[in-house]
Amino acid sequence: MRKSILITTLTVLLHLPLMTNGATISDGVVVAPSAVTVFEDRARVHRSISVKMSIGSKEVILKGLPHRLDPSSVRARLLDLPGLVLGVRMEREVHQEDFQKEVKDLNHQLVLVSDQLQGVESRIEEIERLKLLTQRLAKILADAVSKVGKGGILGHTSAAQIVEAQQWIADRQLEHSLQRDQLEIQMSEFQVKRDDIQGDLIPLMQGSTRTTWTAIVLIQAQEEGTGTVELAHDVPGARWVPVHEARLDEETSKVNWISRGQVIQQSGEDWNDVKLTLSTARSSLGLAPPSLIPVRIDAVERRAEPAADVSLVSRESDSSRGRPMATAASPAKKPASSLVGAEVVSGSGPIRFDVRATASIPSDGSVHLVTISEQQMDAQLDYQSIPLLSPHVFRRAKLTNGSGAPLLAGQVSCFREDSYVGDGRVERVAAGQEFSRHFGSEGRILVRKVEIEDHSGSAGSFNRKLELKRGFKITVDSVFPTAVPFELVDRIPLSTLNEIDVELGSDTTQEPVLNEDGIVRWVVSLEPGETHQFILQWIATARKDQAHLLERLR
Repeated sequence: MRKSILITTLTVLLHLPLMTNGATISDGVVVAPSAVTVFEDRARVHRSISVKMSIGSKEVILKGLPHRLDPSSVRARLLDLPGLVLGVRMEREVHQEDFQKEVKDLNHQLVLVSDQLQGVESRIEEIERLKLLTQRLAKILADAVSKVGKGGILGHTSAAQIVEAQQWIADRQLEHSLQRDQLEIQMSEFQVKRDDIQGDLIPLMQGSTRTTWTAIVLIQAQEEGTGTVELAHDVPGARWVPVHEARLDEETSKVNWISRGQVIQQSGEDWNDVKLTLSTARSSLGLAPPSLIPVRIDAVERRAEPAADVSLVSRESDSSRGRPMATAASPAKKPASSLVGAEVVSGSGPIRFDVRATASIPSDGSVHLVTISEQQMDAQLDYQSIPLLSPHVFRRAKLTNGSGAPLLAGQVSCFREDSYVGDGRVERVAAGQEFSRHFGSEGRILVRKVEIEDHSGSAGSFNRKLELKRGFKITVDSVFPTAVPFELVDRIPLSTLNEIDVELGSDTTQEPVLNEDGIVRWVVSLEPGETHQFILQWIATARKDQAHLLERLR
């Protein structure tokens, strides 16, 4: 096996002219990256060098390429001068070096990350202790409430004070859950960083050698002049993910939405002042779906037996054998849209964000943020409660993506009046598409849900059917000084069985909207100082011999 990798054809090489008539071999030079495109699991690095050419062939040698590059991905081209790139040869170089300084720096980084990780773990333990304490307080309060009027510890405490205490406990429980979620995200990031540092440290401690690649580009010019040789290759250890920041201004009813790219790379070389591009192309998915091989059932007659034997045979289709697969014409790309931080180029496939300013991303595995876009969105604000899942009421903003590019799916950090309220996730939002974003809980609206009916019996005196009735009362109190828009969401069972019918009961109040998924919605205006009551009743009916199915709905 040859020590070098040839990315050219033998036919071309056999017909190359000898390098005479002024053809020279340039000395090896180290060329820094000038442009980088980052994908989900790799990066494509571009570098270029200016070369003076005379008519004929010449080798251009680029040294010091990172050891982690994929040699099969190397491509070269000649720009600004008529000519050809005849081939690229890759060679490994081993350098004897002293890595004591690098080992010391990595060990220092490892200690810092380990300390940060230990601090997060301690904080999680503290949160768990606070959660346990809050649960005990909730139980004490619940036991005390059950003994009100019977000489319990609450004495003459008013209902409003009890509700306030319950709300405080619920707020603390939500706060602890959000803090734990955030700490778990931080712990995961620190663990990845620690593993990356250990991965870099191990080879340095095992030996005192450093490996690099050298690219030898063979070019042929058709006329004299100065041309540019551009070399591109892929490197692993690089990735990017979209992250967002949403800031709600209650006074102006606007949301300032910032989209950024979180870039991490450990390719083996720093990217200093490069033209950075972030791409959503996912090479891991391949270019096309796998091909299905037809499965045919053939009757094969055997001479030794009078009957035919039917067997299952897997064969290639005759129509597909030896014929190329038809490909659809490439759709025309949409023109680039202008964003604050980047130019976006999108078509029917992947999206590319060409970052306007040059970027410097060191090969240290740390997170670097690159701004992609920033926009002001008009927000339609209201409050939403789903008491079946949470006793809290949440601030909601209905938004429209008014930029010329989609918002990519990713984590979004939410702020309300410059106060951090938590992290959530946004799914992909197309340009011009409407979507909703929540901005934390609201303590000035109290929601309570209690069951008021749970009855089963015959649907009528002479009816052979049984029915199950369940009813709930939902009470909503607002202490806002003005009226506020409010949406209350609940649900009723959804039957896919012919044996069971489920419908809203006649006692249901205020005419909610019921969709095909059984989701019930009331949209109202909460007036100040008023108590709003909502009744939700649903009725399920079934034959008497199907009573066990009704019991499953309790």
